[in-house]
Amino acid sequence: MTNSDFFLQNNSLSTEEDIDSLLDLASLTRELINAKLYEDINHIIRYIVQNNFTEALSWVISILQEELEKEHCTLESFDCTLGGHITHYDDFTQILQIDFNPLKNHIEKVYDRDGEVSAFFNVIIYKTGYENIYLVSSENFDTRDNDYIQYKLSFVPKMF
Repeated sequence: MTNSDFFLQNNSLSTEEDIDSLLDLASLTRELINAKLYEDINHIIRYIVQNNFTEALSWVISILQEELEKEHCTLESFDCTLGGHITHYDDFTQILQIDFNPLKNHIEKVYDRDGEVSAFFNVIIYKTGYENIYLVSSENFDTRDNDYIQYKLSFVPKMF
C-alpha cells in the first residue's frame, strides 16, 4: 500500500470543513512532487475526481500549478489519465475553469498491419484557468464502431 492509498483510505475529503484532511492532503501532495512520484499524484487526482471532492481537487491542482510555474520546477511534463467518463463533469470543468474554445485540435491516425487507417483520434486540447495545466480530450472513431472518448490532464512546467 502506497502513502497515497493509506492517506485516501484514512482521511475524509468529502467536505471542505475537514480542514485537517485538506492540510494533510496539501502536505502529501508536496511530498509526492518533491519525490517526483507521478503515479501517486495521478492516483490521488483520479480518486478525487471520481468522488467529486471539489475542494480537494482545487487544493491539489493549485499546488501543482504553484510548482509548475517555478523557474526551477522539480517536475517534468506528465499526464494524468482520467478515463472515458467523468461522473461530475460540470463540477470538474468548473473547478478547472475550462475554456471550451480549443487551444489545439489535431487528428492522430491508427493504422492496421496492412497500412490502412483503422481508426483515428480527434485530439482536442483545452486551456484551463491554470497556466500550466490542460484538459485533453481524445475521441476515438474506428471502422468497427468501437467509438469512445478518453480524458486526461496534462501538466507542463513553465519554460523560461
